[in-house]
Order: sequence, then C-alpha cells, then structure tokens
Amino acid sequence: MNHQAHIHIDASGLLCPMPLLRLKQAVAGAKPGDVISITVTDEHAELDFATWCERFGHALTKTEDDGAVMVFCVTVVTRSETPDPNKGVR
Repeated sequence: MNHQAHIHIDASGLLCPMPLLRLKQAVAGAKPGDVISITVTDEHAELDFATWCERFGHALTKTEDDGAVMVFCVTVVTRSETPDPNKGVR
C-alpha cells in the first residue's frame, strides 16, 4: 500500500536561505511521493525552489500567490540529496 504524507512548513517571515533550508530538511525526512507544502513571504523563494527542485529531481508547483504570501508544493520524486560531482564535468 502506498502512503503519501502531506507535510506543511510555515516559512513566512524568513529570508533566503532559510525557506530553502527548511524545505531541504523536510525533503530529507520524506519518502518519494510525499508532498510538502511551504508557505513563504520571501519574494526570491520561487527561484530558489525551482532551481533546487530541478537540480535534485523534485516536482514543484505553486498553489497560491496573493502578492504577499506564496504557497508552493513539492512532490518528492527521489531520495538523492547529493548531486553527482562529475555531472556536467567534461
């Protein structure tokens, strides 16, 4: 049976890099298929999350944006937290 967790992080009021660090901690304790939602007020969080998710293979969707508060959902796709140090090296 596949059990997915829904984890919520409130990172409102935190500035870079704290929202991303909170997300990384949550992903480290999650399983593939788990969904993590994170509430942020840092306007740069979207770029940070998008870049990090792309690099580590997680799926990112924005679910809410009222101009001051944004909520993102990250679906954990992989457990790998360490990129291949040779990836992209010629």
